[in-house]
Amino acid sequence: MRAILLISSPLILVLGSLIAAPAPEEKDLEKIQGTWKLESVESQGQVFIEQYKEWTFNIKDDKLTIKIGDKVHNEYTIKIDPDKKPKTIDLIRKAGDQTLTETGIYELDGDTWKVCNDDSGATRPMEYGTKEGTRLELIMMKRVKQ
Repeated sequence: MRAILLISSPLILVLGSLIAAPAPEEKDLEKIQGTWKLESVESQGQVFIEQYKEWTFNIKDDKLTIKIGDKVHNEYTIKIDPDKKPKTIDLIRKAGDQTLTETGIYELDGDTWKVCNDDSGATRPMEYGTKEGTRLELIMMKRVKQ
């Protein structure tokens, strides 16, 4: 009986840690919480910086609020899947009585967050970058330190 207890104790510890570990989605969702400053936007193969200097992305739970200065520009619900290669993100918002979904991919690297999305929701990009004649956007953000 004692041998069974010795063997099962480590097993219980391992199983307990697996059960208690947060899912990858929860980990990435935790990592993006807070305020992000928009650094640049690429669209149609061109990079734009100046017109986005006042833009911030504020994330609380699964909600994203985009602000220009103090004014709310758009509000989204975020759905991510960090298990996909590349990691995927969906940005869902209401526009009147319609629900619109922008599909994209993302990459987190410390305090840098890169998102490439199709703002029409027609296709999900599979690589980072934009092309003329598409509605792809490549958004680069830096975390705002509090």
